[in-house]
Amino acid sequence: MHILGTVFAWLTAVATVAAIVLTTMLLDVRNKWLTQVQQKQTQVAQSTTELADLSRKVRQLEEELQRATHAWTWPGGWAMACTASTASNTGSHISTMPGPPPKGRSSTFLCLSLDQSRKSQA
Repeated sequence: MHILGTVFAWLTAVATVAAIVLTTMLLDVRNKWLTQVQQKQTQVAQSTTELADLSRKVRQLEEELQRATHAWTWPGGWAMACTASTASNTGSHISTMPGPPPKGRSSTFLCLSLDQSRKSQA
């Protein structure tokens, strides 16, 4: 065998060993990344369900606050006031316009006088 053939044979052997080592390193890194991706996906799924539960709880608490602050009722269930005045000093003017209704609630409110509400109950 010529000297050039022997050199190429050794270079091929060294390149083969290097390729095997680099391939195993690549597969190890790939497996680590895949496990991290799976862990992150489970964390995202758990966070999504937790976020939905917390959003539902916040919505319920906001509705409860809305009922507690704006829905004063007579024992018969009719509203005592059409809307509650939310006057607050902000700057140099006073705003008596109520805020928007919470998400999912109607912006209209049945407003009857006390006499009309008593007549409709009979």
